Amino acid sequence: MKQFILIYLTQLLTTVGSIVAAGFFIHACKQLFVRACGKYGPAIVNYSGIIGTPVHELSHAAMCLIFGHKIKKIKLFGIDKRSGTLGFVQHSYNPKNLWHRIGNFFIGIAPVLAGSGVLLLFMRLLLPATFRNAWVLLATAADGALTLDSVVQLLQSAFGIFKLIFDPANLKDWHLWVFLIPSVTIAIHMDLSTADIKGGWNGFLFLAGGVGLIDIALYFINTAWLQAFTGIIVRFGFMLTSLLLLSVILAGIVGAFSLILLLLKKIF
Repeated sequence: MKQFILIYLTQLLTTVGSIVAAGFFIHACKQLFVRACGKYGPAIVNYSGIIGTPVHELSHAAMCLIFGHKIKKIKLFGIDKRSGTLGFVQHSYNPKNLWHRIGNFFIGIAPVLAGSGVLLLFMRLLLPATFRNAWVLLATAADGALTLDSVVQLLQSAFGIFKLIFDPANLKDWHLWVFLIPSVTIAIHMDLSTADIKGGWNGFLFLAGGVGLIDIALYFINTAWLQAFTGIIVRFGFMLTSLLLLSVILAGIVGAFSLILLLLKKIF
């Protein structure tokens, strides 16, 4: 039974866990930036949302359509000083429909996934050579299993992508700066709001329950099949994590800059 629980937790942590961790990391970096900018921080972040927020909200809307939810109202960007929201998607669904219920999870986490896809597209269009080399690193990171070597490879790929972006040749190219400005604003608005988490949690319970039932069935039919199923899920998890690397790197740059700024404020 302990082995079964460990397998189940591994499946969830390598897939859902990586997405949630990326969302919280991006949120932490954004909050650091707000603190570093002092009284101007909230306004800077809010107005930077003119690029990032539409991507965020459109990703919710796209997932609503995929999972059959009815979109009642959508606002791509607009600063609401009372609620603090910059945009929203109001949608409804049939709670008796399993596909609709599971869809809540994917609707909730959509900004993290869609934002990463948009960032990769920007890199492909503006920095094609960098993208080709970065894609090789992403593919290498994605081809992993739950081992220490694979985790190390993932970290090495992240560092490799950082070096590719800020290669001295790129620093002289205006395409890099055209890429960075919108990409950073998209990255810091990929974090998950309280409403995203609340809605996604409802779908997660159904998704996790479905995976658990499949695991139980495979456990009693043939444990080798359960191991194979777990291997597929873990590999998919590494693929997801590798696709999130670019957004995590860009948010991390914002976070690092903010920490340096806060440190300088304390010194001077």
